[in-house]
Amino acid sequence: MTARHAPTPRLVAAAFWSTAIAIAPILLVQALYTALRTPRLPEAAPGPHSAAGGPADLLVVGESTAVGVGVDALDEALAGQLSACLFGDRPARWCVIGCNGARVSAMCTLVSAAEVPRAGLVVVLLGVNDTVKLTPLRRFQAHVRALVELLNERGAGRVVIPAVPPVGWFSALPRPLRWLLGWRARQLDAALRGVDARFDHLALAFPPLPELLAPDGYHPSARGYALWARLIAETLNDTPAMPPAPATPDPQAAPAGDRQARSAACVRD
Repeated sequence: MTARHAPTPRLVAAAFWSTAIAIAPILLVQALYTALRTPRLPEAAPGPHSAAGGPADLLVVGESTAVGVGVDALDEALAGQLSACLFGDRPARWCVIGCNGARVSAMCTLVSAAEVPRAGLVVVLLGVNDTVKLTPLRRFQAHVRALVELLNERGAGRVVIPAVPPVGWFSALPRPLRWLLGWRARQLDAALRGVDARFDHLALAFPPLPELLAPDGYHPSARGYALWARLIAETLNDTPAMPPAPATPDPQAAPAGDRQARSAACVRD
């Protein structure tokens, strides 16, 4: 009996682009329709306990989900929910550095310009914007590698990157656009697992439930963020951390810059 081999990433990418080109007129119309009809939700408010300076227990870096698009306050978003899962009632300081619409390349710029606290755990939320903007896989990997190295240089205790979100069940996207972008998200996640850098990839499985999405059908709801945080916390407990890198001197802090423009907030529970 002949053994079947999984298709290579190059073959999968070729099949993806061939399909995308074949139905490009349909995809273009659907993309324009989605952009016009999908409401643009604001970033979540930092809340009344904003603070700056000093080390943090948790730092969340990333795209719109890092800054809580889909909920009203960061306490309801990934950072606040994950802090509650990990630390419970123990006082913990968590920080957010992110921007709505950011690809990984933009995250590198944000982190370079921000006052990044030394954090025991850094969670990087990425992939959706690189999926919908069709970032080439090798470029995506290079940007992820650069971002992880930058975070490690800034004193991250442990860097973890959850799997690229399941774009294929975002209800805001019509089919076949939804199906094709879901395929692309899986390619990016496979590329993410192949990045040679000091971070832990967290494979997560989300049930395709409508209540996990915000009214725009694109970002998580409070329940979606809560489930995401719980899955990350449970996976962290089951995943040993990578060995630490050799100790390096503390880097010089970057200039503060415009805190609102880079969507950074630090909160003490």
